[in-house]
Amino acid sequence: RYIGIDKIWSGVSASAVKVKSAGTGGLIIQSDLLDGLALKANSVDLIFACFLVYTIADSQKRNRLMRNLRHILKPGGKLILINPTQGYNAESIIRVSLEETRKRDGILYWFIKKMIVYPLTLKFGLRHVQNQLATGVWHAYSQDELCNDIREGGFEVKHIEQVYANSAYLVVAE
Repeated sequence: RYIGIDKIWSGVSASAVKVKSAGTGGLIIQSDLLDGLALKANSVDLIFACFLVYTIADSQKRNRLMRNLRHILKPGGKLILINPTQGYNAESIIRVSLEETRKRDGILYWFIKKMIVYPLTLKFGLRHVQNQLATGVWHAYSQDELCNDIREGGFEVKHIEQVYANSAYLVVAE
């Protein structure tokens, strides 16, 4: 069963529509992860937090979030996090994505992505993230700091690697 949590109602409603159309069954909850979660302790097997923790600039709040996630995760459960590195670079993400698209999908799909999709992604998405990170509104991590935040939340880091054109860390913890 899938459980999705979003602070913003539009995210909750959009996720609910996707879960329903996929027929997978699931629960979508509107909640602020910093306020605790409307889930029982030790009730979740896997938590996947993709580009979530970095939006919390305050280290004490990030630590509270990690403890909240630890609280709901079953013993032996997995936490998978993806968060930006201090070297987050929007242009590199686009460049590497274009290279991979050309190899995988061919020249036509590459051309459409290069001329239409990725310029919009860069302008309205990735550069915004980069600016928020650069100004300290959001938080970019060093590898050591991310691992320390995860450990302080009660987790053991099992694996970490750079992904997303070396602009993010992928972490698996228990």
